[in-house]
Amino acid sequence: RAGTPVAVAAGGSTNIADLAAQRAPSLVSISIAPRATDAAGAPTYATGFVVSADGLVMTSAHAVSGATQLRVATADGHVYDATVAAADAEHGIAVLRLAGARDLVPLTLTDGTQRAGDLALVLGRTAAGPEVAVGTVRAMGQTARVDTVTLGGVTLVDAAIGAADDGAPVIDGNGGVAGVTVTGASQAGPVTVVPAGVAARVLAIATQGAAATRPSFGAVTEILDPAAAALAGLPPGALIIAVVPGSPAQTSGLQPGEVVTAVGGTPVDAGHPFEPTAFGLAAGGHATLSVSVRGTSQQVAITLAA
Repeated sequence: RAGTPVAVAAGGSTNIADLAAQRAPSLVSISIAPRATDAAGAPTYATGFVVSADGLVMTSAHAVSGATQLRVATADGHVYDATVAAADAEHGIAVLRLAGARDLVPLTLTDGTQRAGDLALVLGRTAAGPEVAVGTVRAMGQTARVDTVTLGGVTLVDAAIGAADDGAPVIDGNGGVAGVTVTGASQAGPVTVVPAGVAARVLAIATQGAAATRPSFGAVTEILDPAAAALAGLPPGALIIAVVPGSPAQTSGLQPGEVVTAVGGTPVDAGHPFEPTAFGLAAGGHATLSVSVRGTSQQVAITLAA
Protein backbone atom coordinates (compact mmCIF):
# COMPACT_ATOMS: atom_id res chain seq x y z
CA ARG A 1 0.00 0.00 0.00
CA ALA A 2 1.57 3.31 -1.07
CA GLY A 3 2.48 5.56 1.81
CA THR A 4 3.33 2.70 4.19
CA PRO A 5 6.59 3.58 6.00
CA VAL A 6 9.41 1.06 5.70
CA ALA A 7 12.92 1.13 7.11
CA VAL A 8 15.80 1.48 4.67
CA ALA A 9 19.36 0.28 4.98
CA ALA A 10 20.71 3.74 5.77
CA GLY A 11 18.70 3.73 8.98
CA GLY A 12 16.10 6.29 7.95
CA SER A 13 12.58 5.73 6.68
CA THR A 14 10.75 6.34 3.46
CA ASN A 15 7.55 5.24 1.81
CA ILE A 16 7.09 2.57 -0.81
CA ALA A 17 6.87 5.06 -3.68
CA ASP A 18 10.20 6.63 -2.68
CA LEU A 19 11.81 3.24 -2.15
CA ALA A 20 10.78 2.14 -5.64
CA ALA A 21 11.82 5.43 -7.25
CA GLN A 22 15.29 5.22 -5.72
CA ARG A 23 15.83 1.80 -7.30
CA ALA A 24 14.16 2.46 -10.66
CA PRO A 25 17.42 3.57 -12.38
CA SER A 26 18.77 0.04 -11.85
CA LEU A 27 15.89 -1.69 -13.66
CA VAL A 28 16.25 -2.79 -17.28
CA SER A 29 13.97 -4.12 -19.99
CA ILE A 30 15.14 -7.17 -21.92
CA SER A 31 14.14 -7.83 -25.52
CA ILE A 32 14.49 -11.46 -26.56
CA ALA A 33 14.73 -12.84 -30.10
CA PRO A 34 12.90 -14.79 -31.25
CA ARG A 35 10.51 -12.31 -29.68
CA ALA A 36 7.62 -13.51 -27.55
CA THR A 37 4.19 -11.92 -27.90
CA ASP A 38 1.18 -11.66 -25.65
CA ALA A 39 -2.37 -12.82 -26.46
CA ALA A 40 -2.98 -9.66 -28.51
CA GLY A 41 0.19 -10.16 -30.55
CA ALA A 42 2.11 -7.31 -28.91
CA PRO A 43 5.80 -7.97 -28.13
CA THR A 44 6.60 -8.87 -24.54
CA TYR A 45 9.72 -8.10 -22.55
CA ALA A 46 11.37 -9.39 -19.41
CA THR A 47 12.69 -7.34 -16.51
CA GLY A 48 16.19 -7.46 -15.09
CA PHE A 49 18.31 -5.35 -12.77
CA VAL A 50 21.88 -4.11 -12.75
CA VAL A 51 24.24 -5.94 -10.36
CA SER A 52 27.56 -4.36 -11.40
CA ALA A 53 28.53 -0.94 -12.70
CA ASP A 54 30.37 -2.47 -15.66
CA GLY A 55 27.35 -4.14 -17.18
CA LEU A 56 26.19 -7.30 -15.41
CA VAL A 57 22.42 -7.71 -15.25
CA MET A 58 20.48 -10.36 -13.36
CA THR A 59 17.21 -11.85 -14.56
CA SER A 60 15.23 -15.09 -14.74
CA ALA A 61 16.82 -18.00 -16.63
CA HIS A 62 13.33 -18.86 -17.83
CA ALA A 63 12.94 -15.39 -19.36
CA VAL A 64 16.00 -15.73 -21.63
CA SER A 65 15.85 -19.46 -22.31
CA GLY A 66 16.17 -20.23 -26.01
CA ALA A 67 17.11 -16.67 -26.98
CA THR A 68 19.29 -16.20 -30.04
CA GLN A 69 19.66 -12.46 -29.52
CA LEU A 70 19.34 -10.29 -26.42
CA ARG A 71 19.07 -6.51 -26.25
CA VAL A 72 18.81 -4.63 -22.98
CA ALA A 73 17.50 -1.11 -22.45
CA THR A 74 18.47 0.79 -19.30
CA ALA A 75 16.23 3.30 -17.58
CA ASP A 76 18.01 6.25 -19.25
CA GLY A 77 17.21 4.94 -22.74
CA HIS A 78 20.54 3.37 -23.67
CA VAL A 79 20.30 0.04 -25.52
CA TYR A 80 23.01 -2.63 -25.32
CA ASP A 81 23.59 -5.95 -27.01
CA ALA A 82 23.84 -8.66 -24.33
CA THR A 83 25.12 -12.19 -23.91
CA VAL A 84 24.53 -14.74 -21.17
CA ALA A 85 27.50 -14.60 -18.76
CA ALA A 86 26.16 -17.34 -16.45
CA ALA A 87 22.94 -19.32 -16.16
CA ASP A 88 21.62 -21.82 -13.65
CA ALA A 89 18.45 -23.42 -14.98
CA GLU A 90 18.28 -25.69 -11.92
CA HIS A 91 17.76 -22.62 -9.73
CA GLY A 92 16.20 -20.30 -12.32
CA ILE A 93 18.77 -17.47 -12.48
CA ALA A 94 20.70 -15.93 -15.38
CA VAL A 95 23.30 -13.16 -15.49
CA LEU A 96 23.73 -11.13 -18.69
CA ARG A 97 26.72 -9.04 -19.77
CA LEU A 98 25.98 -5.79 -21.59
CA ALA A 99 28.52 -4.98 -24.29
CA GLY A 100 30.28 -1.67 -23.66
CA ALA A 101 28.28 -0.71 -20.58
CA ARG A 102 29.83 1.35 -17.79
CA ASP A 103 28.84 3.58 -14.88
CA LEU A 104 25.56 1.73 -14.33
CA VAL A 105 23.78 1.85 -10.97
CA PRO A 106 23.75 -1.61 -9.34
CA LEU A 107 21.41 -3.00 -6.71
CA THR A 108 22.75 -4.99 -3.76
CA LEU A 109 21.77 -8.58 -3.01
CA THR A 110 20.95 -9.09 0.67
CA ASP A 111 22.44 -11.82 2.84
CA GLY A 112 19.49 -12.09 5.23
CA THR A 113 16.61 -14.54 5.42
CA GLN A 114 13.05 -13.31 4.98
CA ARG A 115 10.19 -14.49 7.16
CA ALA A 116 6.56 -15.19 6.41
CA GLY A 117 4.72 -11.88 6.54
CA ASP A 118 7.71 -9.72 5.58
CA LEU A 119 7.24 -6.93 3.07
CA ALA A 120 8.12 -7.84 -0.52
CA LEU A 121 8.12 -5.28 -3.36
CA VAL A 122 8.33 -6.59 -6.91
CA LEU A 123 9.88 -3.85 -9.09
CA GLY A 124 9.17 -4.44 -12.76
CA ARG A 125 9.19 -2.49 -15.99
CA THR A 126 6.53 -2.12 -18.66
CA ALA A 127 6.55 -0.13 -21.90
CA ALA A 128 5.18 2.80 -19.89
CA GLY A 129 7.92 2.67 -17.26
CA PRO A 130 8.51 1.17 -13.81
CA GLU A 131 5.75 -0.60 -11.92
CA VAL A 132 5.52 -1.74 -8.31
CA ALA A 133 3.65 -4.73 -6.92
CA VAL A 134 3.36 -4.60 -3.14
CA GLY A 135 3.20 -8.02 -1.49
CA THR A 136 4.16 -10.12 1.48
CA VAL A 137 6.20 -13.26 1.89
CA ARG A 138 3.91 -16.28 2.13
CA ALA A 139 6.45 -19.04 2.78
CA MET A 140 10.11 -19.98 2.36
CA GLY A 141 11.86 -23.22 1.43
CA GLN A 142 9.15 -24.28 -0.99
CA THR A 143 9.07 -26.21 -4.26
CA ALA A 144 7.50 -24.69 -7.38
CA ARG A 145 7.23 -25.69 -11.01
CA VAL A 146 8.06 -22.96 -13.53
CA ASP A 147 6.93 -24.21 -16.92
CA THR A 148 9.02 -27.41 -17.37
CA VAL A 149 11.48 -26.87 -14.48
CA THR A 150 10.94 -27.79 -10.82
CA LEU A 151 12.70 -25.38 -8.47
CA GLY A 152 13.44 -26.17 -4.85
CA GLY A 153 14.15 -23.85 -1.92
CA VAL A 154 12.17 -20.94 -3.35
CA THR A 155 10.25 -18.21 -1.56
CA LEU A 156 6.57 -17.65 -2.36
CA VAL A 157 5.28 -14.08 -2.38
CA ASP A 158 1.67 -12.94 -2.53
CA ALA A 159 1.69 -10.10 -5.08
CA ALA A 160 -0.07 -9.27 -8.34
CA ILE A 161 2.48 -9.15 -11.18
CA GLY A 162 2.45 -9.19 -14.96
CA ALA A 163 4.33 -11.21 -17.57
CA ALA A 164 6.98 -8.48 -17.94
CA ASP A 165 7.93 -8.91 -14.27
CA ASP A 166 9.69 -12.20 -14.95
CA GLY A 167 13.24 -11.53 -13.74
CA ALA A 168 12.29 -8.54 -11.59
CA PRO A 169 14.00 -7.87 -8.26
CA VAL A 170 12.09 -8.38 -5.03
CA ILE A 171 12.97 -5.66 -2.53
CA ASP A 172 12.74 -6.22 1.21
CA GLY A 173 11.85 -3.73 3.94
CA ASN A 174 15.49 -2.66 4.24
CA GLY A 175 15.76 -1.74 0.58
CA GLY A 176 17.96 -4.66 -0.52
CA VAL A 177 17.27 -7.29 -3.17
CA ALA A 178 15.86 -10.30 -1.33
CA GLY A 179 15.33 -12.37 -4.45
CA VAL A 180 14.48 -12.60 -8.14
CA THR A 181 11.08 -13.42 -9.60
CA VAL A 182 11.08 -16.51 -11.83
CA THR A 183 7.39 -16.93 -12.47
CA GLY A 184 6.68 -18.58 -15.82
CA ALA A 185 3.98 -17.71 -18.28
CA SER A 186 1.87 -20.73 -17.32
CA GLN A 187 2.12 -20.29 -13.55
CA ALA A 188 -0.85 -19.25 -11.43
CA GLY A 189 -0.93 -18.43 -7.72
CA PRO A 190 1.83 -16.82 -5.66
CA VAL A 191 4.98 -15.37 -7.21
CA THR A 192 7.97 -17.72 -7.24
CA VAL A 193 11.12 -15.99 -5.99
CA VAL A 194 14.67 -17.36 -5.97
CA PRO A 195 16.36 -16.14 -2.75
CA ALA A 196 19.22 -13.65 -3.00
CA GLY A 197 21.73 -16.14 -1.60
CA VAL A 198 21.22 -18.48 -4.56
CA ALA A 199 21.29 -15.57 -7.00
CA ALA A 200 24.58 -14.36 -5.51
CA ARG A 201 26.23 -17.70 -6.30
CA VAL A 202 25.26 -17.42 -9.96
CA LEU A 203 26.66 -13.87 -9.96
CA ALA A 204 29.92 -15.23 -8.55
CA ILE A 205 30.16 -17.65 -11.47
CA ALA A 206 29.69 -14.75 -13.89
CA THR A 207 32.42 -12.67 -12.23
CA GLN A 208 34.89 -15.38 -11.18
CA GLY A 209 34.38 -18.11 -13.75
CA ALA A 210 35.05 -21.78 -13.02
CA ALA A 211 36.60 -20.97 -9.64
CA ALA A 212 33.10 -20.14 -8.40
CA THR A 213 31.36 -23.28 -9.69
CA ARG A 214 28.16 -23.68 -7.69
CA PRO A 215 28.00 -26.86 -5.63
CA SER A 216 24.78 -28.84 -5.64
CA PHE A 217 23.41 -31.92 -3.90
CA GLY A 218 21.31 -32.60 -6.98
CA ALA A 219 17.93 -33.05 -5.28
CA VAL A 220 14.72 -31.05 -5.53
CA THR A 221 13.27 -30.75 -2.03
CA GLU A 222 10.48 -29.10 -0.08
CA ILE A 223 10.92 -27.94 3.50
CA LEU A 224 8.55 -29.46 6.06
CA ASP A 225 8.20 -27.51 9.29
CA PRO A 226 7.15 -29.37 12.47
CA ALA A 227 3.42 -28.84 11.84
CA ALA A 228 3.47 -29.95 8.20
CA ALA A 229 5.74 -32.86 9.09
CA ALA A 230 3.40 -34.01 11.87
CA LEU A 231 0.41 -33.99 9.52
CA ALA A 232 2.37 -36.00 6.95
CA GLY A 233 3.68 -38.45 9.53
CA LEU A 234 7.24 -37.45 8.70
CA PRO A 235 10.06 -35.74 10.60
CA PRO A 236 10.80 -32.03 9.94
CA GLY A 237 13.40 -31.38 7.25
CA ALA A 238 13.74 -31.44 3.47
CA LEU A 239 11.35 -33.83 1.75
CA ILE A 240 13.00 -35.14 -1.43
CA ILE A 241 10.72 -34.57 -4.44
CA ALA A 242 13.14 -35.60 -7.19
CA VAL A 243 16.77 -36.63 -7.62
CA VAL A 244 18.88 -35.41 -10.55
CA PRO A 245 20.41 -38.30 -12.54
CA GLY A 246 24.17 -38.57 -12.06
CA SER A 247 24.14 -36.16 -9.11
CA PRO A 248 25.79 -36.59 -5.68
CA ALA A 249 22.33 -37.30 -4.26
CA GLN A 250 21.81 -40.21 -6.65
CA THR A 251 25.32 -41.53 -6.04
CA SER A 252 24.60 -41.52 -2.28
CA GLY A 253 21.37 -43.45 -2.82
CA LEU A 254 18.89 -40.74 -1.86
CA GLN A 255 15.34 -41.41 -3.06
CA PRO A 256 12.15 -39.34 -3.48
CA GLY A 257 9.99 -39.57 -0.37
CA GLU A 258 12.94 -39.61 2.03
CA VAL A 259 13.50 -36.69 4.39
CA VAL A 260 16.91 -35.10 5.02
CA THR A 261 16.70 -33.90 8.61
CA ALA A 262 20.26 -32.61 9.12
CA VAL A 263 23.53 -31.94 7.32
CA GLY A 264 26.63 -32.43 9.44
CA GLY A 265 24.48 -32.30 12.55
CA THR A 266 22.81 -28.97 11.63
CA PRO A 267 19.02 -29.26 11.21
CA VAL A 268 17.56 -28.62 7.77
CA ASP A 269 14.82 -25.97 7.88
CA ALA A 270 13.64 -22.83 6.07
CA GLY A 271 16.70 -20.95 7.32
CA HIS A 272 19.02 -23.80 6.27
CA PRO A 273 17.51 -25.31 3.10
CA PHE A 274 19.04 -28.41 1.53
CA GLU A 275 21.71 -26.47 -0.36
CA PRO A 276 25.46 -27.03 0.16
CA THR A 277 26.30 -23.38 0.77
CA ALA A 278 23.70 -23.19 3.55
CA PHE A 279 26.03 -25.50 5.47
CA GLY A 280 29.35 -24.01 4.40
CA LEU A 281 30.09 -26.72 1.82
CA ALA A 282 32.01 -26.04 -1.38
CA ALA A 283 32.52 -28.07 -4.56
CA GLY A 284 34.42 -31.25 -3.70
CA GLY A 285 33.30 -31.12 -0.06
CA HIS A 286 32.05 -34.02 2.05
CA ALA A 287 29.17 -34.22 4.51
CA THR A 288 27.15 -36.70 6.52
CA LEU A 289 23.40 -36.46 6.08
CA SER A 290 20.79 -37.55 8.58
CA VAL A 291 18.05 -39.12 6.46
CA SER A 292 14.70 -40.54 7.47
CA VAL A 293 14.01 -43.65 5.36
CA ARG A 294 10.58 -45.21 5.96
CA GLY A 295 10.64 -43.99 9.56
CA THR A 296 14.20 -45.07 10.30
CA SER A 297 17.00 -42.53 10.72
CA GLN A 298 20.13 -43.31 8.70
CA GLN A 299 23.50 -41.61 8.28
CA VAL A 300 24.39 -41.11 4.61
CA ALA A 301 27.76 -39.86 3.34
CA ILE A 302 27.71 -37.49 0.36
CA THR A 303 30.51 -35.97 -1.72
CA LEU A 304 29.96 -32.92 -3.89
CA ALA A 305 31.35 -32.83 -7.40
CA ALA A 306 34.67 -30.97 -7.64
